[in-house]
Amino acid sequence: MSRFLSRIMTVKERNRFLLISLLFAAALIIRALSAGAEYLPVLDDSIQYINYPRSPDYAGLIESEGLFASRPLAAIMDLYVVGQMNGCLLIPVLIFAVMHGIAGVLFLRLFDKIWGTGVAFAILYALLPLGVEGTYWLSASSRIVPGLFFAVVAANLLEDFIDQGKWWRAVLFAAAALLSYGFYEQVLVLSFTLTALQFLRRFRERRAWAAALAFPMAAVYFIFTGLHAANGALSSRMDIILPTSAWYFDTFLPDLLRQIGAAFLKGGVLTLVLGFFRGLTVCFGGIGGVICLLASLSVGAGIYFLIPNSMKEKLPAQRIGVWIWGVLLFLAPITPYFIIDSPWFSLRATVPSFIGAGLLIDALLRLILRRERIYAIFCAGIAAVCLIAGISEVNDYHAIGEYDDAVVDEIFDKADQMSG
Repeated sequence: MSRFLSRIMTVKERNRFLLISLLFAAALIIRALSAGAEYLPVLDDSIQYINYPRSPDYAGLIESEGLFASRPLAAIMDLYVVGQMNGCLLIPVLIFAVMHGIAGVLFLRLFDKIWGTGVAFAILYALLPLGVEGTYWLSASSRIVPGLFFAVVAANLLEDFIDQGKWWRAVLFAAAALLSYGFYEQVLVLSFTLTALQFLRRFRERRAWAAALAFPMAAVYFIFTGLHAANGALSSRMDIILPTSAWYFDTFLPDLLRQIGAAFLKGGVLTLVLGFFRGLTVCFGGIGGVICLLASLSVGAGIYFLIPNSMKEKLPAQRIGVWIWGVLLFLAPITPYFIIDSPWFSLRATVPSFIGAGLLIDALLRLILRRERIYAIFCAGIAAVCLIAGISEVNDYHAIGEYDDAVVDEIFDKADQMSG
């Protein structure tokens, strides 16, 4: 009887995570479509998805631009996947939106199993408007979103292998880890750190040593990119600077810390608070906006009803481990900037740190909001607020794309007049 009840609870929990996955995927699709059923290229998009695919010699392009010196899988995706969609960029935008929503729930599944983490984590990870640059703008999302997706797939496979065995889980863990390394340097550091934390938590168990497969996978990545490090214009992107001079501490480090502080604090407050009120203006600006507003409120309501009625047995704030993991997973993705020459810490660089920030904030909320329904109400409210604020950010990107198109049209018109 106990085994039968356990199986029922497992199925019920699995169905809950499935519904949460669908809800977050739908929320991010709503955000992506809030400015209309199209995606207009902005800045680097035109280079990566219009200019590069027109090259008659992809191998020569990769060599001349140094596209394999770092982020080789992102370069492959640019040329052979997104770049082959004949300018229909809304398709990859929606695919990445779904991937990001599912990744948030997979992280939630992992951390719920380990620390009893709640839905507030997934809300902050997937819907925080500070992350729109890194998860909506195609030039950034095509690197960050797949990288994080494969990182969490790897982490879940490793945890399931330690729990349940089956050799194929270890093999797939290694493959997913390697894929996560190939899209973005910050995600590489995050993924490797998460693997290390999983191993240290359970190193006394024999299967936990499968985590060591991360080392040869990382070696494959660094050998491959190292062989292409001297090639092309973008090879300098990974030039290293070490803290061995007074200039590093007097100029480089203070400037970098100001950039990081501005991105997280100023960027976070402005995109959430000001973004929410600007989002309301967008939502009340037409029938489409009203539909987005109602959809955002529906997402919040769905989250409320999907939060279990009892969480008393799972209070992550009572375990010191969740705080340690949160701090390390917040800091780890930032560390590459401290050794990269000429770094620029933009808003998209904050996204990989959302995993650690989400763990910390959820643990704090569970410490403060002890009653389950109060926690559920807060999660529902902050989800709707984040989604509405994110809508304002997406509309900004769409407006910039329209402006760019108008400028290009004006240039062509004047060129035709001059030639005539």
